Amino acid sequence: MFESAMLSVCRLTDPPSAMRGKSVNITVQRVPEFVSSHPKAAEISSIVEKATEAAEFARSWRNKRLAHSDEDVRRGKAQLELASRQRMEAAIDAIASVVRWVGVEVLDTTIITHPISNFSDDEVAFLKVLYLGKLEQKSREEQAHLAVRSRRIEDAERLLRDDLPSWLTYRRPDPTE
Repeated sequence: MFESAMLSVCRLTDPPSAMRGKSVNITVQRVPEFVSSHPKAAEISSIVEKATEAAEFARSWRNKRLAHSDEDVRRGKAQLELASRQRMEAAIDAIASVVRWVGVEVLDTTIITHPISNFSDDEVAFLKVLYLGKLEQKSREEQAHLAVRSRRIEDAERLLRDDLPSWLTYRRPDPTE
């Protein structure tokens, strides 16, 4: 998963041009050309540059180990740059800064680029209940599957039955409403 994240960070910060000079890559490096007439266009260039620099370690890994096989690295004659969770978080945060800048300066909105934090416990508690409920539902389905395989049909039906309150049960809308 970490290597996949490194490849994604590289894709998001790659140069906008492919090898033949065609502008085909969807990358944060293309943002300055789209906002060149914006009064703060120079500001975004600096933010994009920081994102590209923060992703440089991942690019080294992609070019020498993940997407290609560098002979010197394979033989131990060369080292890759250190790849750590902290560096990955810094790269992702730098890319998110580009997205937030576009949101604030161009779209006049705030974009949340990170998971909900514990600043307000209500949202996190609600998401926890949804997550745990989904795990329980999956567990019941697995138990029901095992019950069917063991020919305990009544147990399987009981596990799959939704004994939910009426306010949590879908009903078709009344056409007269």
